[in-house]
Amino acid sequence: MAFKDHVRNRQQNFRCSFTTGTCAALAAKAAAMAIIDGKIPDKVSIITNKGIKITVPIENGGLDGKTAWCSIIRDAGDESDLTNGKEIISTVELTDDTGVVEIDGGVGIGRITKQGLEIPYGSAAIYPGPRASITFAVSQTLSECGYPGGAKVVVSIPEGEKLARRTYNSMIGIEGGLSVLGTTNIIEPMSERALLDAIEDTIIQAAIRSDKLILTPGKFGEAYINREGYRKYCVPLIKSSNFIGDVLDMAANQHFKQVILIAHTAKLCKLSAGIMNTYSKNADGRNEVFCTNAALSGANMETLEALEQAQKSDECIEILDKAGIRGMTITKIMNKVQMHLEKRVAGAFEVGAVMFSNVYGTIGKTWQAEEILRQWEKEIHSPLEEK
Repeated sequence: MAFKDHVRNRQQNFRCSFTTGTCAALAAKAAAMAIIDGKIPDKVSIITNKGIKITVPIENGGLDGKTAWCSIIRDAGDESDLTNGKEIISTVELTDDTGVVEIDGGVGIGRITKQGLEIPYGSAAIYPGPRASITFAVSQTLSECGYPGGAKVVVSIPEGEKLARRTYNSMIGIEGGLSVLGTTNIIEPMSERALLDAIEDTIIQAAIRSDKLILTPGKFGEAYINREGYRKYCVPLIKSSNFIGDVLDMAANQHFKQVILIAHTAKLCKLSAGIMNTYSKNADGRNEVFCTNAALSGANMETLEALEQAQKSDECIEILDKAGIRGMTITKIMNKVQMHLEKRVAGAFEVGAVMFSNVYGTIGKTWQAEEILRQWEKEIHSPLEEK
């Protein structure tokens, strides 16, 4: 059964979905109902924390005395997600522990293998939001029927281990399967708030491990970072997407001491004009940035006209090279990037930036980035190496 709630984003309507945690809670409630009623229900409902009623059919189930299992098929709506159409199973076993709902992960659910995440080391990767939803759904069902004890709930995603290979779980310390996620029960596809919330979660986790941070908008930046050896500093890497200003604010809230932003020329040149959300539909200005700074570097009219007509930032670099003013122009741009970064963070931490191109490699670094990197370089040398 498709979830029919929608959210509007720009000129389109997108069908919302419910989280893996909501699916687990629905399945757990259905299993608890099956034990109490002696039969597998056809459908099950819960009220989300936004007051929206979700009703879904039960895909499958089984009952054996005080133990039952039910499964839900995840409907991801218009949100692209690995678990769309996948079966999520909750097994419930009644216990004598009054009011206690114990939650664990079964097949396809990852385990926490590193300290510093929201969930204790060794636990199933079922986050606090889903745990609360499962606990409430099962407790409410048992209470309504007058059962005095508690329950043990085991959540499984049969294809979870295979699907997890396509995620970053192993990099953050979750092995063997997927995470069960969800803080608001419902996912709004293409929602900037949802994406920012997800980024903030990763920043909070990074702050537990380090007071240093590398930010990059996306895959190009990550590839450059890997290629250029930045991983040797063992500094957490966070993808900011286009939300550079918002993510800098999040970093300030977590009290980082040093942050380096590493971004492609097409993104970082916008920052030199004070554009803190680099999504092209919000603002561009790349050609204007190159033209202005090239003019201040002595460019002639032919060069300026070529920059104004350029289709890509790499083309702008080529034009600056031909004019012999690349170094001076990039220095001016990077100085303005540094100025806007410092304005945004307002002294909360040291911040610098590195600009790169997929064609030309490293394009430039702000003075503060150079200084931070010198400090990181010193810190990775052991006393033995220094001797």
